[in-house]
Amino acid sequence: MQVNLINEINPNYTATEQILTNRGIPYDKINAYLNTTDSDINSFLDLNNMEAAVKMLFKHLKCNSRILIQVDSDVDGFTSAALLYNYLRANYPNARMDYQVHDQKRHGLDMIDSIYQNKYDLIIVPDAGSNEYEKHKELKDLNIDCLVLDHHDAPYESEFALVVNNQLSERYENKDLSGVGIVWQLCRAMDHFSIEEPNRPADSYLDLVAVGLVADMVDVRSFETRRLIDKGLEIINNPHARGKNIFLTKIVEKQSYSLGSEVTPTGIAFYIAPLINAVVRVGTHEERIFIFECFLDEIASELLPSTKKGSKPGDTETRVEQGVRIAGNIKNRQKKEQDRVAKIFGQHIDQEYLDNNSLIVLDTGGTVAKDLNGLIANQMQAKYKRPALVVSEVDGYIEGSARGYESNIMKDFKEYINNSGLAEFAEGHPNAFGVRFTKENFKKFIEFSNKDLDYGNAHKEYDVDFIIDYEDLDSDMILEIAKLEKFWGTGLKEPFIMFKNVVIDKTKKFLMKGNTLKLIVKDIPCIKFKAPEGVFDELAPNEYTSSIIDIVGKPNLNVFNGQTIGQIFIEDYNIVGTKVNF
Repeated sequence: MQVNLINEINPNYTATEQILTNRGIPYDKINAYLNTTDSDINSFLDLNNMEAAVKMLFKHLKCNSRILIQVDSDVDGFTSAALLYNYLRANYPNARMDYQVHDQKRHGLDMIDSIYQNKYDLIIVPDAGSNEYEKHKELKDLNIDCLVLDHHDAPYESEFALVVNNQLSERYENKDLSGVGIVWQLCRAMDHFSIEEPNRPADSYLDLVAVGLVADMVDVRSFETRRLIDKGLEIINNPHARGKNIFLTKIVEKQSYSLGSEVTPTGIAFYIAPLINAVVRVGTHEERIFIFECFLDEIASELLPSTKKGSKPGDTETRVEQGVRIAGNIKNRQKKEQDRVAKIFGQHIDQEYLDNNSLIVLDTGGTVAKDLNGLIANQMQAKYKRPALVVSEVDGYIEGSARGYESNIMKDFKEYINNSGLAEFAEGHPNAFGVRFTKENFKKFIEFSNKDLDYGNAHKEYDVDFIIDYEDLDSDMILEIAKLEKFWGTGLKEPFIMFKNVVIDKTKKFLMKGNTLKLIVKDIPCIKFKAPEGVFDELAPNEYTSSIIDIVGKPNLNVFNGQTIGQIFIEDYNIVGTKVNF
């Protein structure tokens, strides 16, 4: 492993100050960032067309128009649509509203035929639709209004739809707000312009906002985004909060062991969002509709015939109880299918010696659900320690998912592909994104990368905030960093710390269930999950020999029996020497 210190250590900074400045938070704004206020929230009037959007909605509500909310196919889309539906139903109970869930993992106005057939007066598209100009015109020609509440890039505002989009709003500073944030701002605007006090104001739905923002991997360094996530987490973590989403509450209860004593953005990203994403990726159309409906306040608690194993005729359970179980089953189903496919392709890679290439390239031939491509690519890059592409031919193009492997060879796989000039597009995050090539250019790219990249000498690189010698280890510092857990997210990565020359003897190592290695380093627990075979015997093999190791890990909170301590989750380590004990 190779370790790079992000910045020189400023001796006048606390650990918190060093970490946050390393991530681009100005020193003089750190306290404000750690303690955001409502003044950090931008005005809804800074969004282009917001006042016109409110007027349009009020007009249709007054006229008892038929309104359709199009539900986009991801967590941000589900929470956006659920927030809007719940808000309108709570404050305008007589509104004639329907919702439409995509029959596949699609986006925007893809199911427009059903819109024509049902004679709606207003179509609302949260979290998508800004650049669907032709469909906007089709609706306009049929005298159907279209309101788009979106955050995705678009070249220009639509002539035939009313678009509220932070990317198209010069005055709206926060370009990292996702769809659910735009919907929430619309509800805030309706609170403001409404003649009567709302029965449920926009702020009571901030738990949905927090989940949608985190799941969409928005940059959390924006003060507004930080504030909205913090306020949403306050609702999620408060057992007495008014208006908590029942489905989210049940998911948190079900995942309580994994989530720990308090839900954090990391907890949402790892234990809540994946349940919903699994439903979107591999669930049936009926399952997608059912899970979306679990988010809706008006039917979340309705009693349904129980489908629980061992239930008897006449047994009932609530929709959300059933929904949590269904989502968990779908997640397990996804994992089994993902592992099955990864095993098959892994065998193919090994048999054909494809891991000798610079990139792992899997052409599934369309035999794998495209929504699993990214998950399989992720497994492949982790197993073979090099970038992976899982693709198939679609309409004459090669397209699919790419996952990078951060090392000394390459840190940004998307940038590498784009710089080659051979891709039709490579869009998404630096090491997790979608790609499309022409068949000819795909072949050229593979040939080029095999010549250009040498993963035979690849090694994992870690950008660390601190390099600390064994003698200088401080448990208070570890605890200080661990207590920042609620702030981590996209743009504000959890810190890696390196501990050098750590002395381990036989009395300070333990092998626990699941091949988990636990080391005690100056009273600081250091834990390595799924430790390599034989590492327990390799470290400090007898009472006479101590191992000297370098550790790279992340500080983490451990709350047990009312006590809170800092611990380290070991990411990697090197044995650098031994010490003989006399």
